[in-house]
Amino acid sequence: MSDDEIKPVKMAKKILKHERTIFLIDVGSNMADVCPDSNASFLDVAKEILDWIITRKVIILYSIFAKSSDEFAVMLFGCECDSISFPVFSDKNIRFCIEKLQTAKIEWLKLFEKEIQISINTKGDYISALTEAVNYIRCLSYLDQTDLTARNLLLISNLAGYPIGSSEIDPARIENIVNSIKTCGISLNVVGPPVKFYKCEYTKNETDGSKMVLNETENGLKLVSSIVQQVNGVIYSFTEVLPMLQKFIRRQTNIRGQKFLLELGENIKLPLYLFKKVQEMDMKFNFEKFDESTKVKLKKETIFEKIVDTDCIPSSKVDAKFQQSKKIIQLKKEETVKGYCFGTSVISFNEADQKVYGWARESRSMKLMQFVKSSEILQHYLMDGGVYYCLPPVDDEDGSTMISSLVNAMIIEESVALVRFVFNGVSFPRIMALFPRISKKGAPIFVGIALPFYDDFRGLEFPSFEEEQFKPTYEQVCVVEAFVSSMDLTKYQISNSGEYIESLRPRDVSNPKLQRICEAVKHRAFNPDDPLLIPSSKILDDLKPRPMLLKFARLFRVFHSFS
Repeated sequence: MSDDEIKPVKMAKKILKHERTIFLIDVGSNMADVCPDSNASFLDVAKEILDWIITRKVIILYSIFAKSSDEFAVMLFGCECDSISFPVFSDKNIRFCIEKLQTAKIEWLKLFEKEIQISINTKGDYISALTEAVNYIRCLSYLDQTDLTARNLLLISNLAGYPIGSSEIDPARIENIVNSIKTCGISLNVVGPPVKFYKCEYTKNETDGSKMVLNETENGLKLVSSIVQQVNGVIYSFTEVLPMLQKFIRRQTNIRGQKFLLELGENIKLPLYLFKKVQEMDMKFNFEKFDESTKVKLKKETIFEKIVDTDCIPSSKVDAKFQQSKKIIQLKKEETVKGYCFGTSVISFNEADQKVYGWARESRSMKLMQFVKSSEILQHYLMDGGVYYCLPPVDDEDGSTMISSLVNAMIIEESVALVRFVFNGVSFPRIMALFPRISKKGAPIFVGIALPFYDDFRGLEFPSFEEEQFKPTYEQVCVVEAFVSSMDLTKYQISNSGEYIESLRPRDVSNPKLQRICEAVKHRAFNPDDPLLIPSSKILDDLKPRPMLLKFARLFRVFHSFS
């Protein structure tokens, strides 16, 4: 075979795991009603919900305007017959807004604002819409199902519409919808008005024994709730789902543990997998430089110049632009060297020096140094060190048994292991404290936190409270104790069961700076010439004191007791 006949082998394009979601949006005249706890109509709230779902798939933290691999299609029901010229289903009041399954685009948000409008004379028939959507998903079965993780169907409606042209529904039709959803493995979610789940029993009409009678809204709510229950779906209210969506989300990544061997001695090594649990998020976003008028991406070039006495160098090497001053000459990158300044003195380091002046590279390791009592590890030692969860491998029974024995022994002795920790070949060694823990599921694990060195501490001096003038009075102590108790965040919110739940949990509070950056980018995408808006109240309220806590705290008492 000649060289000309040899063709390079093309690598197969990696297919990412993704989901398929069909949105069913009610645009019937029933959606013009005002949504409870809101001054907007049901359709306006529905569009806001759709807006946030698409936005969260397009604008993702760590990678703004990154494309999610999930695919979407948008169907509208309750449309006027001649409202928009998109493909028509068997029901003439059901149309596509986004027909082809595709990944989300920021341009969709403008399309939704333009195309999704309330119909005047038509109500939304959610039963027909569910039927057509399930049939559409079934028709997609011919597509490649590789790495398809889920099929989702989201119905957004106030459920106040009724079957067009009839006040009765055939139970066989409902049963067909339920069976199709189960057969296709569809996850059904419904967003509607605040309702309770009804355990609805089908009742046949006494006249023919085959129909069940509906009384518009109330029976419609019971009907949809019954369908959701039978397919193990979920139903949300409009006011419930918006707070859950009104924040930008981080990009989903596959979390992989880093394999380490905990060396207890020369021939004793325990296998561990380390997972980074807490790490401050990097807020550096990849903003490129563009020409302001043409939006053309700019290329950056670095030029090295130095000021010299031109009398000591040949005139041929002096840049023509600086012939007049004769003090500046350009250098190539190879002619430069890094230097460290001590006042006016410069200590240069070439490439050979840089390879040996730093710490010698070594492979990842975790070696036991000693055990200490947990009381010796002060709280401020645990700041800014990052947190690792250290788990034994699932498939290593001997290793898991040894880790379990060590963890339980350390818990009994109230001890902490100090290890010499090197994360990878380019990392400097650190001292890590391994705290023994038993997880909620009963698994023995270590919680690893890097400890500071002596050079990391800052000397802080505070006045002593042993002197009489600094001692608080008994009344002041009592007032502050009451103040602290009244602002206890673990007793702020009351759940549906009547129990106090914690407020401001770190897992529930997003970084407001990151939320603001994404909000600003979204606004600029839609309004390139308008000034940025002030941060939304949702972002500002996340880190504000809770009004009820301030009310209970009675701050004026604290102020007067110390004034």
